[in-house]
Amino acid sequence: MLVSSGAIAEGVKRLGWRDRPKAVHELQAAAAVGQMGLVQAYEAAFAKFELHTAQILLTHEDLADRPATSMRARRCARCSRSE
Repeated sequence: MLVSSGAIAEGVKRLGWRDRPKAVHELQAAAAVGQMGLVQAYEAAFAKFELHTAQILLTHEDLADRPATSMRARRCARCSRSE
């Protein structure tokens, strides 16, 4: 499992913006564009080793220290892995 960040920075670069935006809607746009770049980069890198990639979207609640929600997050991560 790999956890990464950098979607906003990648989006700013792909959109050709000189500076990181401050407005929430611009940050969201940059993150959305940048996330696609990160996904493409990981797909290409792992494909060389014949490995599949997946993106698991989690909320703060999924990561909370509550048995039911954290169990769902763990199950999702487990079923995304292929042995």
